[in-house]
Amino acid sequence: MSGQPEKEPEGSFDPKLVQRLRSKKEAERKAAEEELRRLGPGAVDELLRLLDKESANRQRRRRMGYGFLVLWLVFVVGMAALDGGKNIGSFTGMIGSMLALFAATQAQKDAANVLSRYDDIRIVGALAEALSYDDKGLTKTASDALIRLLPKLRASDHALLSSDQRRHLDKALAQGKNRELAMAILDAYEQVGDRTSVSLLEKIAAGEVRAVRNQAIRERAAEVLPAVRSCAELVSAAQTLLRPTVNADEDVLVRPAGGPTDYDDETLLRPVEQPDGADRIDAATSRTPGNGNDEAAATLRG
Repeated sequence: MSGQPEKEPEGSFDPKLVQRLRSKKEAERKAAEEELRRLGPGAVDELLRLLDKESANRQRRRRMGYGFLVLWLVFVVGMAALDGGKNIGSFTGMIGSMLALFAATQAQKDAANVLSRYDDIRIVGALAEALSYDDKGLTKTASDALIRLLPKLRASDHALLSSDQRRHLDKALAQGKNRELAMAILDAYEQVGDRTSVSLLEKIAAGEVRAVRNQAIRERAAEVLPAVRSCAELVSAAQTLLRPTVNADEDVLVRPAGGPTDYDDETLLRPVEQPDGADRIDAATSRTPGNGNDEAAATLRG
């Protein structure tokens, strides 16, 4: 061995790339931009992996934050009981440190900001999550990208948004601050809505969400509501379909419920274990224009 560090293979992704893209040094920024162009569409996969990793880290920090908060409250209550609350103010400075555990990391913000440049529908979930990062500049950037990408979703793209990511979109929709984003979210929900989306859209259409004052948003919510209900029902049905028992005993033979019982064992069916992923909705079906419900039905039947 030469003792020298191994050279990274060409095309490998450096997580620090997203940091260099916002460097104050122009030469460093240009070099990072060139590296990003060299990676091409593959950068999307790498950035999504980076965000998944950072999101998992954030979840761990949040759990720690909740634990510290509980301990802090117990400590403060104990101190208040001992000295009548005279010294509680000296412990309030710890709140800022605990709140930092709940915040998005700079790596998350940088990666989401870079992702917003791409016209790839796979990034809509990450951008929806970025709306919760409490960064005004990033919120604007993510919103603009979502306005561009959400209307491109079809029923077969349901898996691109997790339940948590949909709730971030729900919040943006219910706030009614960005009309274009609200309309884009409604376009997407017409294709990939869920039960919670149905509840929100019913309230918006009925004028029960005070923040949504724009009549066009209310009318659009009422317009897409039937399709969203249908989509939610299809997804729910797919999740509740009866499936074979996992790890079934292959020696147990399947016999008819009634009729003769003197069958040849060699002619009877045996239960088999479902292969991994057999109960998942196929997201690789063709994407065609329209409200997508016929397509969703075909996907679920498959």
